[in-house]
Amino acid sequence: GSNVPYMLYLARGRDQIKPACAVLVDGDDAGQTMRKQIRRGGAHGKPTVSDDLIIDLAEWAGAASLTVTDGVRVREPEDLIPVSVAVAAARRYARYFLGLDETSYKSLTEDSVTNLISSKDGSLWDALAEAFRTAFDTEIGKAGFAKELLAYLTDSETDGGARPPGVPALDSHFGSLLLKLTDTLALARERESDARRDQRLERIIDTFTADHPVGCTRDRAAVVLKRIDAAVDDTFAGDVIHAGTTRLRRDFKLAA
Repeated sequence: GSNVPYMLYLARGRDQIKPACAVLVDGDDAGQTMRKQIRRGGAHGKPTVSDDLIIDLAEWAGAASLTVTDGVRVREPEDLIPVSVAVAAARRYARYFLGLDETSYKSLTEDSVTNLISSKDGSLWDALAEAFRTAFDTEIGKAGFAKELLAYLTDSETDGGARPPGVPALDSHFGSLLLKLTDTLALARERESDARRDQRLERIIDTFTADHPVGCTRDRAAVVLKRIDAAVDDTFAGDVIHAGTTRLRRDFKLAA
């Protein structure tokens, strides 16, 4: 949505230590605009997050193995919902929010949605919203729809019988998306950990060089090397730094 850059700014803040963030944007024009704004960054032109931490839903869907409703082009999360599940959730919305009886809410059918998909440029939500408006002469809200979708999925888990058509595919779709988000967030955490380690080392080294511009005693050098070893983490980069401090101790005959 249009608030993505603002939300990202709030999450990341302006401090040196920033929380790791990954971003999911829709694959439509608005999503591409958000992606450009994130790339452009703030007042100093620095991107809020790097481009490989931004997941474009349409790009991800193009590389994933998905079984979506015929004619649907995946550009927003609602497109990952099979039409049978979307209609069941929308009927619940009509039943509980609009107060319609069974005869009335069943006037919304799968065919009434799928017949509109091509005219709605492959958008499942736009087709569902139009079919809902035609059937009930009112709009369907995304928040209420999401609530009834979750309730429908919960009920399907507790019934004890076979899962309704479309539910396994929905689980697979969102499971794959969540796995992608998890992997991307893990990369973001690794980047932030590296940045924090580098900042700690820079502070130690800058302080040392400022205090000792022309040299120091072996004892003082040994203390600084111990501080550097303590500042790094148990990673490959940390191993490289430890190897460097070990070499310095050997070259300058410093106590370990």
